[in-house]
Amino acid sequence: MGDQQVSAIVSALGGLGNIASAANCMTRLRVTVADEALVDEAAIKQNPAVLGLVHDQHAYYEIVVGPGKAKTFANKVQDMLKNPAAGAVASASVTASATAASAQAAEAAKVAGTEKVVEAADPTDEKPSLSARIKHFCKILGGIFVPMIPGFIVSGICGSFAMIIQQLVPGYSDNVVWGCLYNLLFLIQQSLLAYLTAWTGYRAAEQFGATPVLGGMLGMITSMSNINDIATFLGLYNADSPLSSILMTGKGGVLAVVVGVFLLAKVERLVDNHMPDVLKVIGTPLVTMLICTAFYVLAIMPVAGFVASWLCAGMNAICMSDHVIVRIITGYLGAALFLPLVALGMHHGLVALYAIQLESIGYVTLYPALCMAGAGQVGAAIAIRHKAKKCGNTKVVAIADAGIPAGFLGVGEPLVYSLTLPMGKPFITAGLGAGFGGAFVMFMQVAATAWGPSGLLGLCVMDAGPAGVATSLGSYAIGLAISYVMGFIITNALVKEEEVAELYRDEMPDAQQDEEPGASVATARQDLMVPQASSDAQQVADSDAPVPTDSQASAASANGDLPPIEPPAGPTIVHGQTVALDGMILLAPADGQIIAQKHISDKTFREGYLGSCFGIVPSEGVVYAPCSGTVALETESHYAFVIEDPQGQRVMIHVGIGTVNMNGEGFEPLVDQGDSVEAGERLLNFDRALVRARGYEDTIITALMENA
Repeated sequence: MGDQQVSAIVSALGGLGNIASAANCMTRLRVTVADEALVDEAAIKQNPAVLGLVHDQHAYYEIVVGPGKAKTFANKVQDMLKNPAAGAVASASVTASATAASAQAAEAAKVAGTEKVVEAADPTDEKPSLSARIKHFCKILGGIFVPMIPGFIVSGICGSFAMIIQQLVPGYSDNVVWGCLYNLLFLIQQSLLAYLTAWTGYRAAEQFGATPVLGGMLGMITSMSNINDIATFLGLYNADSPLSSILMTGKGGVLAVVVGVFLLAKVERLVDNHMPDVLKVIGTPLVTMLICTAFYVLAIMPVAGFVASWLCAGMNAICMSDHVIVRIITGYLGAALFLPLVALGMHHGLVALYAIQLESIGYVTLYPALCMAGAGQVGAAIAIRHKAKKCGNTKVVAIADAGIPAGFLGVGEPLVYSLTLPMGKPFITAGLGAGFGGAFVMFMQVAATAWGPSGLLGLCVMDAGPAGVATSLGSYAIGLAISYVMGFIITNALVKEEEVAELYRDEMPDAQQDEEPGASVATARQDLMVPQASSDAQQVADSDAPVPTDSQASAASANGDLPPIEPPAGPTIVHGQTVALDGMILLAPADGQIIAQKHISDKTFREGYLGSCFGIVPSEGVVYAPCSGTVALETESHYAFVIEDPQGQRVMIHVGIGTVNMNGEGFEPLVDQGDSVEAGERLLNFDRALVRARGYEDTIITALMENA
């Protein structure tokens, strides 16, 4: 039966000849096709093995089949790709029956009056809006550069330390220890910057569907000295003023590489389609590189060089302007508007701009001001906590206490998504306060040698700019302080205590809702631990209030004395606290902010293809078992587990979104497939910072496997 289902999927994807690659994660068969027009999405969805279909990228499909099946199906498709003859026979054998079944199902739907009307696609209806195109473009740029951020951080920090040695240690080059240390740090810095175009080319090829090594080669060509020889032959090189040359080594930088690799992907597909099979291995890459290299060097590099120079000049003109008022306005607007830009998903485009500027002038000018945005959120959160303490909203106090320390270190998501954004007004007042810090930082012309770390951790890369290292570092620290203070002052002035009192009020137990302002957190927690009568428990259950976070209260809940919570969006939860999901009582698998199914970003879980679920944005990298049972499945990359309880119910714990691409890096499983586990037992340690640095969400999703 499985072979027939896989063959039917292959047929619906346009046949083996249309499948470029097949892989899998915990629950999905991930397929890249050559031609979307050949794909029959309706047939895929009608396949009894398919739980859902995600198609949000060009020529890329995620077919949800559930844990266990995903790897089996991917292996079978890969085997069919390796043996096209056998695969074609298997695929053909199901085509006729699948077609007949589809027609029969359609006819039955007509009789029953339940048919789904699928209208012919109208190109004008599917044309994306301008904002959608911009977001898609920014997403592509983010896909290229975001995974490189760890390299930029390491490179920037090592370069900063090398610069400190150079300035503070006289005669370092003649000292064995200092000299070796300086050169080691310099090597680490240059390992990224010297080959940045090659790294960019490789990543861009992965994004655009080209052969990665060809993209890396095209990027490497950008930095080779032979470019100057070619430019000299053609009269495009100015030996007296190389930087004014129309063509020279490095011209266009990473911008040229992205455009060039985009062209390479198109040319490679075109050449491959017309190349005889016997010559494809040699002919396709050879012809592709010959065509693309010539056009890249002679056309793309000069044009991209002009655009990159214009972008850098424009950025410097506003960020390093001689007119103080221009710098102040730029810094204020940048810091004030950055987080709304993040909320719109358009901030990834800035990463490409950072890379262009870093490569061209050696430092980044806008990033230091944007770092103030998170500091403003910290100030706003402190103001909210102050008012929550006065009005007795212990839940908000607890959330603030958990998020503020992380906010100081530059991790602002807990504060944004659990405090300022849900209230609305503090999200704005935080930005208004951050603008003052951004204006000061820009006024002092602070510049960074990397990007990624912010908050107090950002001090290690804020060592560039015309005023020198000490002034740059000091000015950045003062800018943070200004943002903290102004975020607090503006939020404290404009946000009313009554507004803070109402935040998460309907999710607190009745006794705490009625508590007088000024009651201590400790008193409220003691009240929560007092067992309630069954009638009271039913009343609390009807209001969907959270159960106590104390382990005793959680144990009481498991015995029926207190009700578990239904997963709402936003409140703080701790591991071991009970959660009711479709009538099944589970334990929260992590500490953090719980989010409802409808707010999970991954469509497979959000749409319930695998069953009901909830997510937790974790505050630490530890995952616990939500129920007792046997580890029925564990992915090879260790980011997901399925536990089967004694009644046969399967519960999946999926750590992160997109973390399949990390290939297990940063994940330390503490149990193996086949092991018995107890509810609340530690399953996994994982590196949250690494997950986020790679550009992935770290949301922990718990799902009842209803359909698998």
